[in-house]
Amino acid sequence: MRREDPPGRTDCQGVSGIGGFEMAKVIRHLEDELLRENVHPEIWEKKGGYPENEGFYYRVDHDGYRWWTKVFMVNREIVTEDLAREADMVMESFRKAFKDRHYMGAWCGKTFGYNDDNEYNAFLELEHGYYWFRMIDRKGDYNLYLHVIGRDK
Repeated sequence: MRREDPPGRTDCQGVSGIGGFEMAKVIRHLEDELLRENVHPEIWEKKGGYPENEGFYYRVDHDGYRWWTKVFMVNREIVTEDLAREADMVMESFRKAFKDRHYMGAWCGKTFGYNDDNEYNAFLELEHGYYWFRMIDRKGDYNLYLHVIGRDK
């Protein structure tokens, strides 16, 4: 069962402070860029299954009309302006690529094969960060956890 979000929940909450998602450019055809396999498993071996360099994550759900997004900081010290801008662009690209939960679920099933718990993982590597998409195709649950991991420079 899903907990209710606190007041102030928004469908346009960004991290970068550049005015939310409406100003962020997008990755065209994000669904074609997502990787099925985690090409950097060593990142997840450091801290109980969660990356040591995780800056923040988005918790996202679709209410039947639009995607609602909430951001949770994990390690503020590693979040650079470039990482925040890139992450906002990735989140906006997700919204454009997957118009709703049903489309996301159909894509996941086609790409990964359907499973009983309707949970799927995809990965993306960009200039400033690694992105772990934990997609969940269940009504009444959060439908995406997008973990943002800063790259070691």
